[in-house]
Amino acid sequence: MAAGFRSWFIPDLPIFNGKDHFDHWQLKMKTFFISQGLWYNVIQNGILTSTDDHEEQRKDAHALYCIQQALAPTIFPKIIHALSAKDAWDILDANYKFHHYFLADEDLHAFEIPEVFEEEISLPIGCIKMIPKQIRDLNPAAYTPQLISIGPLHHGRPHLGGMEKYKLKYAESFLERTNKPKALFVHFIQKHVLNIRLFYFEECELDSRAYIEMILLDSFFILEFIMYYCEYSLHRLLSIMDLTHDKESLWLDPDLIKKIMLDLLMIENQLPYLLLSKLFDLSGEDGDLRSRCMHFFDRVGLEISGVTDNYNEHFHLLHFTGRIITTELSTPRQYSTYNPNLYYAAQKLSESRVKFQSIKSPGLNKIRFEKSSLHLPKLKIADNTTEILFRNIIGMEQSGVEDDAFICSYVWFLHLLMKSDDDVAVLVNANVIINGLDNNQAVVELFNDLCRNIIPLHNFHFMEWNKELEAYTYPCPCGDLFQITKEDLKLGEEIARCPSCSLYITVIYNMEDFIGGDHKKKINNNTSQQSVKVAA
Repeated sequence: MAAGFRSWFIPDLPIFNGKDHFDHWQLKMKTFFISQGLWYNVIQNGILTSTDDHEEQRKDAHALYCIQQALAPTIFPKIIHALSAKDAWDILDANYKFHHYFLADEDLHAFEIPEVFEEEISLPIGCIKMIPKQIRDLNPAAYTPQLISIGPLHHGRPHLGGMEKYKLKYAESFLERTNKPKALFVHFIQKHVLNIRLFYFEECELDSRAYIEMILLDSFFILEFIMYYCEYSLHRLLSIMDLTHDKESLWLDPDLIKKIMLDLLMIENQLPYLLLSKLFDLSGEDGDLRSRCMHFFDRVGLEISGVTDNYNEHFHLLHFTGRIITTELSTPRQYSTYNPNLYYAAQKLSESRVKFQSIKSPGLNKIRFEKSSLHLPKLKIADNTTEILFRNIIGMEQSGVEDDAFICSYVWFLHLLMKSDDDVAVLVNANVIINGLDNNQAVVELFNDLCRNIIPLHNFHFMEWNKELEAYTYPCPCGDLFQITKEDLKLGEEIARCPSCSLYITVIYNMEDFIGGDHKKKINNNTSQQSVKVAA
C-alpha cells in the first residue's frame, strides 16, 4: 500500500483561473482523481478529519495538494482554510459551479449611465440575515428555497442548480425585449455594489465579477418572471417566445410556478426592492414595478385587488408583501386595533353571544368590534403556502427591520382565538377561516407552531385616554369598553374590566410613566385619537 502511494506523481494539471469554464476544469480533475483511486473515498465522500489512519490522511493530503496546485494564485485564497480535499472541492463547487460567464470583459468597461440614475441609492445595512437556528429548526423547509436561489445567501447550493439555466434564458429574453445593452445594467450594479453587499448581514465570498453577475442574473429573472406571469396568458406567453422544451415545461407546470413564487417570498432569498425598481426604470418599460408586483401577487393568490400601496419604499419583495396584506396603511398606527392578551377563545366568546362575521377585505388588520360582533377578514389557509408566508414575514418582523409587527400580532391574535378544533369550527362556520388543511385540529397546531419564539410586541396595541370617563379604555366584544383609571395603574392594578359583561383584559404598562408630576401634563396633552404607553 505504502509503496503504491509513493509511486503517485503529479502530472501537468489543468489550471483554473476563475475565468475559464469551471465545469471543464472540474471534469478533468475528476478524471485525474479517479485514475489515482482518490475520487470516491477521498473527494466525493471525504475522510474523517479525526481519523488516525495515516494512510487515509496521506491520501487526503495528496488530493488536497493536487487541488491547490491546479488553482491560479488569484483563486487559491478561496480554499486556504480548507482542512481536507473534500472541503476544498466543495468550496470551489459552491463558488464556481453556477458561474455563467454571462459577463464579457467589454461589459465591465466604462459605460455612460443616464444622469437621472447617477444618484447614489440608499439601502438599509444588514437588512437580510439568516434565520436564527432555534427558529429555523421549527420548520427548516419554510425558510429554505426549494427551486431557485436569489441573492447571495443560498447561491451555489447544489439542490438549486437546476434553475440556473433558466436565469440565463430569462436574462437573454429581458435584454432582447427591452432592447437595452447589457453594459447599462452592469455598470449600474457596479456603481452600487458596495451598498448591495452591505444590504446582507452575512458576507459573501464571491469576487466582484461573480457577485455582479449573480445580482444581475437574479434581478433579470425576477423582472422577467413577474412580467410574463402578469402580462400574458400562458397561450400568449408560449406564442410570443421561441421557447425550448425546458422553458415550456417551466410554465406548463403550475406546481413549479407556485414553488418559485414561494421561493421569491422567503426572507433569505431576497434582493433589494429599490435595486429591482431602478433596473426596471433603466429598462425603459412602461408603468412601474410597484403596480406590476401588485398584479403579480394578486394573480398568485394573495387576493389584494383594490389595495392601495401607500408606502414610498420597500426593502424587498417579502417586505412589500407584508405591507400590502395589511393594506392601505398611510401611517403605522392608523388601523383598527385588537387585543393580543384576550383570554377567551372563539367558542367561549360565541357562548357569550359574541357573533363572528367575515368581512370582504384583503387587509388582515381590518379587525373591529361593533355591536357585540367581531368582524374579521377572511383567511384562506392552504397547504403549506400560508405557513411559509407567515413564517417568513414573522421572521422579518422579529428581526427588527421596522418598529411595527402587524403579522406577528395578527397571528398571535388568531392563536388566542383558536385553542381547540371547536374554536376553529366556530370561525369556519362564520366563513372567517377557509380551511384547506386536513382537519380543524391541524389549524390549531399550525398557529401554535407559528407562535413559538414569537415575542408579542405590544407597542402598537394601545388603550386610549377617555376624557369623559377619566380612564384608559379599549373596545370590548360586547360593545362596551374595558376601563382602567390612572389611580388603579399607580396602585399596580393590571386588569381592565368591562362594566357590561364578565370579560377582562390584562394591561401591560411601565409603572415609571405613572409616577411624578410630568405624567398628568402628558395625559392632558393627548387627544382621544392619540395613544399613550398603556398597551392592552
